[in-house]
Amino acid sequence: MTMHARVSGTWRQILPLGFHVRVAGTWRQVQSGWVRVAGTWRQFFQAATYDVTTGVSDAGFAGAGGTNVNFVTNGTFVAQGDNIGVADSGNWVTPTSEAPGAYTIAASLVSGDTPGGQALDTDLDFSVNRAWTLSQIGLGSKACQLAMTLKNGGVTVATGTVTMDVTVFS
Repeated sequence: MTMHARVSGTWRQILPLGFHVRVAGTWRQVQSGWVRVAGTWRQFFQAATYDVTTGVSDAGFAGAGGTNVNFVTNGTFVAQGDNIGVADSGNWVTPTSEAPGAYTIAASLVSGDTPGGQALDTDLDFSVNRAWTLSQIGLGSKACQLAMTLKNGGVTVATGTVTMDVTVFS
């Protein structure tokens, strides 16, 4: 959804970071906007909230195991393991009606093993779901930590961390 405000007689698009007002000399982001219509207060604006922090840990005995985190075009995410199923899920943007819009997501390896799936260190649009996986074949374990950056229209709106680890016992 695109919002516009009239500034000095000209309609301007509200930036991805939303409305701002000056309070006691400091600019602050408006979280919700209300207007009184016929004696009743009605909400006309709600700032989007973001969550790109999640993690999954999986262990198994089947000779192979894996974990993945998937950021879906509909504004949701899921982190899961081969043996444990869904470990975490939620919305990367709330309300999800904001997705996919002009959002992009990028993952950078902070530590550990390089995951498979999407490219690292690249802003990826949400024309398709975006997923990163970590797999272990045979005895052993792998782990990684990713720094996630979510942008809207090129402006960073959220950062977070994804952790994944997998261990195979036999």
